Formats: sequence, structure tokens, C-alpha cells
Amino acid sequence: MDQVFVPCAPHRLEMLRKGGKLRKLLFSGYADCLVDLLAVPVLPADLYTKQNSRQFISVSKSDNVKTVPLGSEKKRREMNDDELLDEQHPKRQKQQPLPAIPTSRAISFSILPTDIHLLVFDQLTVEEAFFLALTSQYFWSMGRGHLLRLYASRLGSWAGSCIVNLGEGVRVGDHPLGLVPESWEKTLQQGLDEDEDGYNGGGTASLFDLAESRFDPVSGSVEFPSLYNTFKKLNKDHRISVHLYPGIEALLCPSHSIFYPSDRTWILRNLTTGEFVRSEVFALKPRLAYPTTHTHGPRIEGVGFGEVVLMRCTWSSTSDGTGMPYRREIHRGIWAGHRLDFTTLDRLTDGSSNAVTKWKDVSKEVAMEIDGIWSKQFGDWRNAIGAVLEDEMDLAIGEHVAKSRYLAAKMLRSRGCLP
Repeated sequence: MDQVFVPCAPHRLEMLRKGGKLRKLLFSGYADCLVDLLAVPVLPADLYTKQNSRQFISVSKSDNVKTVPLGSEKKRREMNDDELLDEQHPKRQKQQPLPAIPTSRAISFSILPTDIHLLVFDQLTVEEAFFLALTSQYFWSMGRGHLLRLYASRLGSWAGSCIVNLGEGVRVGDHPLGLVPESWEKTLQQGLDEDEDGYNGGGTASLFDLAESRFDPVSGSVEFPSLYNTFKKLNKDHRISVHLYPGIEALLCPSHSIFYPSDRTWILRNLTTGEFVRSEVFALKPRLAYPTTHTHGPRIEGVGFGEVVLMRCTWSSTSDGTGMPYRREIHRGIWAGHRLDFTTLDRLTDGSSNAVTKWKDVSKEVAMEIDGIWSKQFGDWRNAIGAVLEDEMDLAIGEHVAKSRYLAAKMLRSRGCLP
């Protein structure tokens, strides 16, 4: 009978919500769920540019969107709200800012120190921060950065943590060296509590038993809140000039690719041993049918960093039940319990592991292991998996063409050109 394996971050007391048989975890694309957990996000470069301009954007239900400079902060502090309002709006226009709060209050709030504004953003919900960001170019610069950092903070929660792909066949007391703290040893010897799942009558417990009972299940897919519907409703009541808000598309429908740039070299890094793996050494090469890359930042089609983590971090006391023709000791992964992350090559020596003084490139060694495992399973695995990826591309293109034809026909019918 095949064992069930579950990727875990023991020191975080977390495990993936769904595990499975080892061959499924390695060969079905399952390992891609580790990207959002282990990849260290890269913030867009333009977030680091200094924004000094404080400009107030008044938005009405007309197309007349006017930008009014607030003047120097020193001068604004010396004036009361009415004087400032007279200076900036001589004709006392009746346009209301967005959201609908008195203009004088908006101006009073805007002269507070930047540190106070940042603290306010920290207390707001995503929608509230978005509304505040739309009130001025100054707040847009600050709010956009705040929201993107908030999204980025949801990624890479396991980066730098000890990782193990734990099998249910692990015996009591058998765990990777240094993974189990001394305080856990006592718990494992005493066994689980009577009301816990896996309780076996007061006997000792294995690390797998402990994980099933006390680790929190997490999803490998990180979802970002979408502001598209909020903006659509807002834009219906207030005609908003989108050009005033650079980068707004990335907030309305945020994509993970914002934080995983494809123009940089990504690596899998072992912070425990000081080793790293470059994807270009083992990733599938483009084929003639579709000469496009299979590498999209840390996401690699076919065989990627996630598969490398699983094959090197698997841990069980027996090789029985792996369900694979590969017979070497894959169940005793040499990286089981090690601290791992996915990051860019230029951040290799970023100080995440001060204990590492010299890094070793083990890409070729890993590529040979991949070739051994995948060849046993598929034979000529590069052509086999490449063909599967091409079939998926054909299907995606077919669906896109069919949808385009449907929309074109719908438009022609609406114009009376088709019955």
C-alpha cells in the first residue's frame, strides 16, 4: 500500500492541506504549490523612488478632473483651513473629493507628517487604503506602495524555514537531524492527548502523528484581494481619470508575476548547507513547435524548484509504498529538515544565512538526480513532458480562438450583421 506524504514546515507548525502519494506529488504538477510558500517576492523597482509631490485630486461626476498643488508644508501649517481653501480654490468650487468627506478635512489631514500617513494606512482595510490612495497623487504613490507590500507579505511565508516532505511510514524517534527541538522529544515520547487525532492509547507518537494532530493546514495557493469590482462601482459614480494613477491595473487585478520577475535568474537556495540550484541547468528547453520559455520567474513548467524540494526533502523510515520504479533512497532526502527558499541570483548573499561564508552550485548534481528519477518513470522524459506541455498549449490556444470567435459573432449580431 502506498504511503501518504505531506510537505511540512515543522518549526512553523504548518503543513500543506493536501498531501498524497509520492509519485503524484512529483509528477502531477502538485509541487508548483510550493512556489508561493518558498519564493521570496521582489517588489517593483519604482516603489523605491522618492515621492515628494503632494497634490490634491478633486474628482467630480464630470470628466473635469483637476489637480491642485497644496504648496509648501511650512506655509500650509501657518494657514488655517479656510485661508488655505481660499488660496487653492479662489472660486470656492463645489466639487467634492473622493471619498465624500469635507474638503477642509482632507487638506488638514494631508499636511500631517508622512510617518503619520503611513501609520494610518497600516490601520486601514484594503478597500479603505485604496479609497484614500485615490484622493491625491501623493497618497496614490504611498497607497500603491502600501498595498503592493501588503500583497507581497502574503508570499514566501515558508521561505527560510525548515522543510520536510513527511511520509506516514516514519517511525517513532526517526526524524532528520536537528529538526525536532528538545521540547518536542518529550511530547513524542509521551504521545498525543486523548482528544487528539491519531491518539493510540497513550503510546509514543511519530513526527507524522504530531503533524497530523497539531500542525495547521495551509493552502499552497495565495490569493490576492481583487479591487476590480470596487473600482468599477466607484467609477460609475465618479468619473475617474485612470491616467492619474500609474500602475492602477496591478492593484485592480493583482498577479503574482508582479513579484516574480522573469527577467532575473531565480535559484533554489539551501540556507543550511550553503548550496544553490540554477533552473536553467535542468529546466525543459523550448521546442520548435512553441519556441517560448518554460521558465517564468520561480515558476518552471514540467520540472521545477518544487519538484527538487520534494525529491530532496522526502523523509520516511521505509521505501515501501513510494509507488515509483526508482529504487534509490529517495525516502531519505539529503535536504530533509533544511532551511530553503527560492530567490534571485543577485540576492544569493543577502544575509539571510550569516553562517554561510561560501556558496556551492549543485545544479549539475541535482540535474543528474532529476534525470535518474524521471527517466525511470517516463523513459525519454524531456520529450514526453514537452509533448504534454505542447498539448496543453494547443488546448489553451483553441479555447482562446473559440472565445474570440464567439465574441466577434456576438458583436456582429448586435449590429444586425448576422442573423
